[in-house]
Amino acid sequence: YPGVGWIMTTGRRNYKAFTAWCRSRISQSEPDFEKFPEKMLEPKYSILSSFWYWEVNKLNKWADEGNFKAVCSIINTGRPNSIKINGYEDRLKKLDKVVSWLQTILK
Repeated sequence: YPGVGWIMTTGRRNYKAFTAWCRSRISQSEPDFEKFPEKMLEPKYSILSSFWYWEVNKLNKWADEGNFKAVCSIINTGRPNSIKINGYEDRLKKLDKVVSWLQTILK
């Protein structure tokens, strides 16, 4: 059960939980991602899996506090206080670019 989606959802347990979330939020006819993991590669589910991960891990709490490091840490390790966060510096640069861009267009 490889990582897919914007946040790279991994693991059989997560694929199963994502199936339940889709079926409760969208339709009972949504695929069983545990049985058909290749469906996670479809753009719709790639995006939705990221939304699911954000919701079930309560990432808005950390984002609303401006705690980007905790958001990245939870995505990488499941904990908000990891010492090593893979790709953190690159993510921080990208965040700065997006924030700058948004400030420019929202003036």
